[in-house]
Amino acid sequence: MAIFFKDGCFKLDTKNTTYSIKIADYGYVMHGYYGKTISDIDVGYVYPAVKRSYVASVKEDWDMMFRINDAPQEYSAFGGADFRTTALRIKQADGSRAADLRYFSHEIIDGAVEVEGLPHATENGCENIKTLKIILKDAATDVFVNMYYTVFEETDVIARFNEIINKGEESIFVEKAASLQLDMQCSDYDFITLAGAWAKERHIKRRPLSVGTQGHSVHCGTTSHQFSTFFALCDKNADENVGDAFGFHLVYSGNHKTEIEVEQFGNARILTGINDEGFSWEIKQNDKFTTPEAFMTFSGEGLGQMSRNLHEFIIRHIFRPKWHNVRRPLLINNWEATYFDFNYEKLVSLAETAGKLGIELLVMDDGWFGKREDDRTSLGDWVVNTEKLPGGLERLAKGVNEKGVKFGIWMEPEMISEDSDLYRAHPDWAIAVPGREKTIGRNQYVLDIVRDEVKQYVIDAVSCVLAGANIEYLKWDMNRYLTEVYSLSLSKDNQGEYFHRYVLSLYQILDAIITKFPDLLIEHCSGGGGRFDTGMLYYSPQIWTSDDTDAHERIEIQRGTSLGFPITCMGSHVSAVPNHQTGRVTPLDTRENVAYSGTFGYELDITALTDDERAAIAEQCAFYKENYNLINNGDYYRLLHIPGEFSSWCFASKDKKEILLFCVQLQSGANDGNKFVKIPAADKNLRYEEAETNQTYFGDTLNNIGICIPYEFGERTSFSRHFKAEK
Repeated sequence: MAIFFKDGCFKLDTKNTTYSIKIADYGYVMHGYYGKTISDIDVGYVYPAVKRSYVASVKEDWDMMFRINDAPQEYSAFGGADFRTTALRIKQADGSRAADLRYFSHEIIDGAVEVEGLPHATENGCENIKTLKIILKDAATDVFVNMYYTVFEETDVIARFNEIINKGEESIFVEKAASLQLDMQCSDYDFITLAGAWAKERHIKRRPLSVGTQGHSVHCGTTSHQFSTFFALCDKNADENVGDAFGFHLVYSGNHKTEIEVEQFGNARILTGINDEGFSWEIKQNDKFTTPEAFMTFSGEGLGQMSRNLHEFIIRHIFRPKWHNVRRPLLINNWEATYFDFNYEKLVSLAETAGKLGIELLVMDDGWFGKREDDRTSLGDWVVNTEKLPGGLERLAKGVNEKGVKFGIWMEPEMISEDSDLYRAHPDWAIAVPGREKTIGRNQYVLDIVRDEVKQYVIDAVSCVLAGANIEYLKWDMNRYLTEVYSLSLSKDNQGEYFHRYVLSLYQILDAIITKFPDLLIEHCSGGGGRFDTGMLYYSPQIWTSDDTDAHERIEIQRGTSLGFPITCMGSHVSAVPNHQTGRVTPLDTRENVAYSGTFGYELDITALTDDERAAIAEQCAFYKENYNLINNGDYYRLLHIPGEFSSWCFASKDKKEILLFCVQLQSGANDGNKFVKIPAADKNLRYEEAETNQTYFGDTLNNIGICIPYEFGERTSFSRHFKAEK
């Protein structure tokens, strides 16, 4: 049993961790501990027992040793005697914003709990999953908060979400509702975020926590290029293999906010959830508001194990069962090969060459619909251009399939061009504030999918395209943010609900499409990696990592992404040189070795390559297929990394009997020395043979010395090494 309750204390155990909660004095629900497994259930002695001056209490006769402003709470509310950043802020029916949450009851539930209307972690056939439900009640009103903690024992993860319920007679307005709060009686940690921009997504940023509030927030309607929904805390001396590390994810695809407040006594409060800026949600009588789910993990063995916990959890419990450990097709996208300049013959020829090389899927990108010959027209007009593609998608798909290759397409269903038949018929379907000029981005507007008729149009348009041909893959793009948000479907008092309602509508659209086409493989994209989050991964098992396909640049992008996301969800392709984003020329084998860390594919014109280059690609495709299971279903380890100079990583089978190592020398200097790459993935009790040289090593030798990377290695070159345990 993963959840224990005794004498007002809760103990939530995973395979290697414990999370402790206590119903404390006056009915407040307090956090006790989160870390390595412990035996005690009651750890209430960790609560502060210090007499504070000038700190408010509710009643003067309360214990002077107890002050809610010091206490580590599980879910805090604005307006009382807690002066820190709080998890919940409600505008009550009387206009006040005070709330005081106390324990009401609890329940232990078998299995995971569905988060209504939102993506969430599921059981996916796994056993030993339990959920703790703790109900809080506002001391003065009929507002209740249901807190859910689902314990995924095998993956060392706890998932959390909350429901705010109004049982009063008048409406209340939620102005802030975090998905997760964690109060820690220590702040001696480093704070790690994944930050960036278009073509520079998810670079690792690490800094120590300091007194005050730190964090990040996103306001643009999607999860964005700027900040990820993932973040971590770790010991200041923690590295890949040593130290305590906490990893956090928000399962959401819209505006989000992470706050970490270190208060005057050195305690840290962690909050993550929907961004409260501009947010307001009405809850009518007997209705509720549900927060997105968040999940967290703890590792006492450094950042590497933290990442592997999250990788395994996302694959097993966020991916839909259809894509759990399923090999996806090796693809080629025609974008960098042709851009808008393609026709039936060119695409079928590309498919024919691809099939001969071992590529399994051709994706036709932008430019197949309406009058689309550039990025200025036709978004929303999802009707094939038969002048460009006679016979339409059905003929093209058949022609591609006859070459032994699957067929996929690109769409941007949430968008509308001003120069489109759809806009001319329904200009009011574009998001806009009446009387204000609309901001245009990338020559397009965003459809108001909060409106039922617009939402249904998108579902019908996408469904019609997919039903018209044998389309097995859909690249779902989204190339601009939301501005001037307003909907004719919402009252003036409910416009603060818009951003969240947009995300809920998007999830409804995706759910409808997947229900109609359960075998469809969707890859999400948003200006590259602008909507890379676990909410999207619930609907599609892969996301385009970045529009920057340069192997040199991709190392930092993919390394940062791997901190919180599994390799198997990262769209990663070999592209043409000179690279279209940087102009850099990188050897084909280095582009290959970097792109293997993801859903391997190509972004180049393979019909224009030399015979030697095509032969190399055929070998790459065969290698990836042969090692697919090891790369995508094995354990991933980040190894020696010197930014801008050298990077290495490896994949290990679950039993550690097989290891695949990759090294890339980005830059070399005069008179440099050798480098040694240690391989902690090796089992110290096994002896390994390196396939390329037949040299053997004991596992503990690979752990502690590693292998030697000679100085002669060169620049922007790479190699891989395959180790197998001797029988």
